[in-house]
Amino acid sequence: MARDLIDQKLAGEFIAIANALKWISLQREEDLLGDDCVGTWVYLYIGKPLPKLIAEKLKVQLKKILPNAILGKPGLYTMTAIIRTLNRANLFDERVMYIGHLKNILQGYFESEAGLEGVSFNEIPLDIIWVLQTLEEIADVSSYQPLISFVEKLKIFKNIDPIRVSMLWTLFNELSSSKMTKVKEIMIGLKGEILSSVLAKEYSDWQVGYLLSFFAKNNINDITPSISKYLLNRQRDCQWDEEGDENIESTSLVAIFIFSYVKEKMRPVLLKNQELLVNVYINQYLINLLESRDDIGERWKIVKNANLDHNKGKLFEEFICFYASQDNEHFKVVESRIRTQTEELDILFENLEANSFFKQLQSRFILVECKNTKKKIEAKEIRNFWTKLQSRKRLLCKIGILISMGKFSKDSKIEMFRLNASSGEILICGIEGSEIEEAISVGNTISKLFEKAILNVLKQ
Repeated sequence: MARDLIDQKLAGEFIAIANALKWISLQREEDLLGDDCVGTWVYLYIGKPLPKLIAEKLKVQLKKILPNAILGKPGLYTMTAIIRTLNRANLFDERVMYIGHLKNILQGYFESEAGLEGVSFNEIPLDIIWVLQTLEEIADVSSYQPLISFVEKLKIFKNIDPIRVSMLWTLFNELSSSKMTKVKEIMIGLKGEILSSVLAKEYSDWQVGYLLSFFAKNNINDITPSISKYLLNRQRDCQWDEEGDENIESTSLVAIFIFSYVKEKMRPVLLKNQELLVNVYINQYLINLLESRDDIGERWKIVKNANLDHNKGKLFEEFICFYASQDNEHFKVVESRIRTQTEELDILFENLEANSFFKQLQSRFILVECKNTKKKIEAKEIRNFWTKLQSRKRLLCKIGILISMGKFSKDSKIEMFRLNASSGEILICGIEGSEIEEAISVGNTISKLFEKAILNVLKQ
């Protein structure tokens, strides 16, 4: 029911998030870190753990950047991005030192001529906004006196910059709710103009993402669907702000904002089904991605690297069916995901008896079960598969192959040998993920892979 609700209302948003997440996860490690490293944020917002290796590299990079992380220098944004990434992953060390450095940067700005006289939203440098957002996450800045004084002097004009308002809304609203109420009223009054500017492409995608976040947080629901739809239409090659060059930074930020919007919009459903729903759409995207790749090696890489918690079996089955389709002289996929009154079967292959080996098997069909798991296959799973194969004997299906991304336990191999020895009519064998990878690497077809697995059992 929850999935149907999402399908009807927010399927586009989930697919866009899945596209962005998978694109980021497939980037090279050095590209994921980048100069700005914000590409890792998206993992933390939708429950994906930050890889430990990347976290350690970020920590090293952070220490190198610190001396040059000053106002007006690109290192400042990079430093704030790394701090926020590590903090959200609960991996941020030496907090006091970096809080002190960021507050010193703010202090210098507040004590400048502009800070003393007061500035408008339009005049606040983006560098200062990054610093304020970072301090909001890692420290208690609500009692930071220089910031309170700064907000009190903040000038509010009707021509406020909507982007800066959106970026600073949460923090400044907490410090001065009465002043920010006036800002909110101005923003609501400008929403028509803001939407027109968005549709006229006057803003970058990441800036539109901040606008979506502001209006969603303030429950201004007559504009948020249009902004969200705009961002969905702007996604190109799984990215945002991609104008001839890859853009991990904007892609991550926009994905975060869309996901935050989805959470607000569908909070009752997502509270119970968040992880499941995200995986549903990531899985669907991966299947679409598989179908767009003709090279078996590329497809294998996608399946192998997919980090899914749900519906990953279907992804593996799609790969095995494609692998078999490349060997259509030997096999034909009759059905996949077959449901009977008592059980579900994965894939049924027709044995076309293209050579003497497969002819002598005297099995018109081969039953294949796929297990996309890194856990070892245990004896119980062998027995369950054997029971399924037994019920197929009358259909001339005497061979069963259990394929796992992981390995087979010692007990499962013993159980497989015992069951095969107890019957002269049917036979089951197992194939591990490492064997698939080896077959692909040397250019072997799936028939060669199956033949090797069956021969290994017959030799026992």
